[in-house]
Amino acid sequence: MISQKIPARKINEILMKNYPKQIEGEVIEIEELEQGYMNLVFRIGSEKTSYICIIYNRNRYNDSKAQRYLSKSYQAAEFLSQNKIPVRTAYKNRNGGLISRADFGDGKQRLFGLYKFLSGSTIPWESYTRRHLRSLGRTLNQIHRTWAEYENATGDFVKWNEYIEKDSKSMLEYFNRNEKFIKIKLGVKLDFSAYDLLIKSIQTTFQTGFQLIHCDFVRGNILFSQKKLPKVYPITGVLDFEKVMAAPIQVDLARTLAFLLVDCKYKTREEIIKYFITEGYLWKVEKGIPDSKLNFNEIQKLVNYFWMRDLWKLLQCNPYEDLSLNFHYDKTVQKLIKQKLILSIDP
Repeated sequence: MISQKIPARKINEILMKNYPKQIEGEVIEIEELEQGYMNLVFRIGSEKTSYICIIYNRNRYNDSKAQRYLSKSYQAAEFLSQNKIPVRTAYKNRNGGLISRADFGDGKQRLFGLYKFLSGSTIPWESYTRRHLRSLGRTLNQIHRTWAEYENATGDFVKWNEYIEKDSKSMLEYFNRNEKFIKIKLGVKLDFSAYDLLIKSIQTTFQTGFQLIHCDFVRGNILFSQKKLPKVYPITGVLDFEKVMAAPIQVDLARTLAFLLVDCKYKTREEIIKYFITEGYLWKVEKGIPDSKLNFNEIQKLVNYFWMRDLWKLLQCNPYEDLSLNFHYDKTVQKLIKQKLILSIDP
C-alpha cells in the first residue's frame, strides 16, 4: 500500500492502461513524494526513466470543467517548455488528452496526469540566498515575457477581476462569521473598513494588462540546482500550473513577495526587493519599458491582500490555539497590524 487510499498495484495498472507509450512494461518503483491537502504525488520509476504521477484531490478537481481547465493550464506550460523554460509538462494519454480520469479502487472517479520528472530540489524560504532570489526573479520574468506571446490565452482562463471579487467576499464572510472567536482566542480583529478600501482600490487599479500568470510561484513549486554560478543557483523546474489565471503581472510578483517578505527571515525587505526584483525580475530590462516602472505602492496593496488571504487560510486549516506557535502566522499578523488591516485587541 503506497498511500492509505491507493495500492501501488492499482496505480501501476492504471498508468499502463492510460500511458502505454511511456509505461511499456511493469513499473519498477513507485515512491510517494507527497500526500498533501490537495493532491497525491508519486515518482514513478519505469524501465526507461522516471515520471511524476499526480492524482488530484476530488474536493477541488472532479468534473469535466476541472479536467478542461487543468488541460488548458498544462498546454500553457508546454508553450513555456517549447521556449526553453524548465517547467513540469504533462504527457498525452492514449486518447491524446493531458488529464486522465480513472477509479483507483474506491468506486470514485479521480482526475490524474503523468508528468515529466525534473531534477533539483525545493529549499526552505529561510535558506534562500541572494543567488536564489535573483534566479527566482529572472525566471518569473522569462515566464511573463513568454506567456505575453501566448496567442488567445486569456479567454480560456479565470480572470483576476472575477477571482478577487469572489475570493474577497468569501474571506469577508469568514471574518464576519468568526470575529468573536478570533478576538477571544487570538486577540486580533479585522478592520473591516480598511479591508473594504483595500479590495476596492485593487479592483480599481488592476483592471488592464491581463496575460497568463502562474499565481503559485512559491517555494514548493520551484526546484533549484545545487550548481553555484556567479550570480544565481539555476532553477531546474517550475511545477504545478493548476492556479494559472489571466491577470496583470503584478499579481504574480505580489504572490511571491508576500511569502518572501514573511518567511525569508534572514533577509531584510530592502535585500529581498534588490535581489528578487532589481537584480532578478528587472535584470537586463531596458529602461523606459513597462517592466522597469513597477509601482511598489500598488504592488504592496496586492501583497497586503495575499497576506490577508494567507491569514484566512491559516485560520481555516488550524485550531486557533495552535497558531501562537506558528512562525508564518505570527509574522503575517505582525505585517497586517503594521499595514493597519488587523487590529490588536488588548486582553
